[in-house]
This record gives sequence, structure tokens and C-alpha cells, in this order.
Amino acid sequence: METLSKRIGSKKKSTISTKPTPTTVAPATETKPAPSTATVTPESSANVQKSYLALVIDDSAAIRKQLEIELRTSGMQSDFAESGEEALEKIADKEYDLIFLDIMMPGIDGYETCGQIRKDPRYKKTPVIMLSGKTSPLDEVKGVLAGASTYLTKPVKHQHFQEVTERITRWLNEFGKNS
Repeated sequence: METLSKRIGSKKKSTISTKPTPTTVAPATETKPAPSTATVTPESSANVQKSYLALVIDDSAAIRKQLEIELRTSGMQSDFAESGEEALEKIADKEYDLIFLDIMMPGIDGYETCGQIRKDPRYKKTPVIMLSGKTSPLDEVKGVLAGASTYLTKPVKHQHFQEVTERITRWLNEFGKNS
């Protein structure tokens, strides 16, 4: 017989006695893990959406509105600038997860704006998507040289926009600031 003592309160003592009792052991059975109802794979992890903030820089109100709707559909929040100068002021005060940048704007153009954005250490790895009506491969090369991550031709087609944002979202989920 085994005796356990335990102090309860400051002065009282309580004693509990335990006797081993015979038990029956059931034969071992093989247990299988319960089937998983959700599996996260690299392909499906893109569907786990974090809320990202995009800056859209374009002098066209129609393009800004289109991208606002597209980004909302993708589960992203958006902020807007109508010029490169306004965009540089905004990024000085706030951090964005991705940037959509028109090339042809009044004041400083998209190439120069992109170069200035890339000078800020917070934006070295931030995806910058150039937007342009120009379809020349030379324009795409100039965008990449300025620091753009990818290029979308205007008018932006819904399917192509969704493909690009899905790819960027996967990258942000895996390598971005919030991961």
C-alpha cells in the first residue's frame, strides 16, 4: 500500500491511500490516423490569402478604378497616386506590399519613379508591376532595367491580371515581409 500526503491550507494534513487494483488489458489494436480534411500544399497555399496593400500609380482615373475592382476581387486593399511625385510622397509615409506603376505619366515617368522607389531599402524586394499601352519588347526591357518585377499591357485583361496577382501573391506568401 502506498500513502500520499499533501498539505492543504496552512495547518491541515490530508492523507490519501492507494492500493493497486488488478486491471484487464485489452488486446492491442492498430490505430490509423484520422483522415485530414484539409491539406496545405504549395499550390493550395496561394489560396490562403493574407491581406496585402497595393499602391496603384496611374494618371488615368479609369485604369485606377479598374485596378481597384480587380484588387478587391483578389482580396487586396489599394491606395492610389496620380503621378510619380505623389507616389514617392506616399511610399515615404506608408509601406506597400506591391506596386502597380504606369509608365507614361505627367511629371516624372514610370521608369524614373521605379528607380526612385528601388532606392528606398524598404522597397528593394517589393513587387513592382509596370503598366503600359506600349507593347514593344524594348519597353519591357526598360521596365526591368528600372527595377520592375513584371509588365502588364493596358488595357489590362481580367484573366491576365488574375494570373499575375496570383503569382505575386504566392511569392508574397512565401517570401514577403509578413511571412
